[in-house]
Amino acid sequence: MHKWLIIQFKQIGDVVLTTHLPREIKTLFPNAEIDFLTFEINQQLLSNNPNINNVYTVSSNGGITETISSVWNIRRNKYDVIIDTQNTPRSLYHVIFSRAKYKVGYDKSSRQSFYNNIVSSSAVYAGQIKLNMLKPFDPNFDLSNYDCRPEVFYKESDTQSMRDKVKSVGLDITKPFITISPTHKRDTRRWKFEYFMDTACWLTKTYSFQILLTYGPGEKEYIDNNLNKYKENVDLSDNIIVAPEFSMVEFAAVLSAASMHIGNDSAPHHLAVSQKTPTFIIIGSTSTGWIHPDKIHTSVNLGIDCQPCGRSICNISEDIPCMNDLTFEIIKKDLENFIEDNSINITCS
Repeated sequence: MHKWLIIQFKQIGDVVLTTHLPREIKTLFPNAEIDFLTFEINQQLLSNNPNINNVYTVSSNGGITETISSVWNIRRNKYDVIIDTQNTPRSLYHVIFSRAKYKVGYDKSSRQSFYNNIVSSSAVYAGQIKLNMLKPFDPNFDLSNYDCRPEVFYKESDTQSMRDKVKSVGLDITKPFITISPTHKRDTRRWKFEYFMDTACWLTKTYSFQILLTYGPGEKEYIDNNLNKYKENVDLSDNIIVAPEFSMVEFAAVLSAASMHIGNDSAPHHLAVSQKTPTFIIIGSTSTGWIHPDKIHTSVNLGIDCQPCGRSICNISEDIPCMNDLTFEIIKKDLENFIEDNSINITCS
């Protein structure tokens, strides 16, 4: 079991939640050569990982010709083990034609007959589900023996470019700051923007925190438009700053420097976990199984009967009660306690 391939094409957060697998494979097989197959957009997240030998990519909208070329490349590499955490037809093609001795897939997959090692797709935390892929290779397998924290690496040049960018928008990185990520592509997982801003204003007034509002590719317009609407009714502190555009590794670097991250259950949340930055996450339709099991990571939700539904469209109301009825005043005490319990780096006003 010398050559390994991990397949996880998307989403960005799911790729981050797979980054600990190479490290943990190395605990079992120190001399293993581990490659990763993903979409082009995720290459930065993996290219600096010391436990990964090669990162192979395909485009997210690639056609059959590209897929055939990728499948042939994987077959030519003669892997001993292929771990398919993606579970899609495209990932399956790579598995079927790979000639790998061990083909590992999940038990709830409708395609499980094509794998010769099936593992559970259940665990308390999403990152632990990925670790179940190691069960066929550890006769004494126990999740508690493995570290489920993801890890994303970046270079000193990425840190320096991040510092230059935040300085250009007025963030003083030598002073405590919190990142807040109000965006999400799904309405049922996106807390109301005004509640995020209520949170930001309270943090600047109560603790003198700087707030950096962050976003993903193509999401800056959402921040700008909603911020302008919020400004119509509220005078914002100069300490609330819209982030510049970051590369993924620059984003990881800024999260590493932050005192804390607040946001929806989305990719920035998982990136913050990878940097050991405390996270306070607002949960809508998703479950708490996405929250890393460490006291520096927590979540809040409204706690209504239909949570978690896992849906992208609310069946109850267009107003999405789990997100819209969960006001800042409801989560304020939890946030206050979290800051105190974790001794978040603060300067009280």
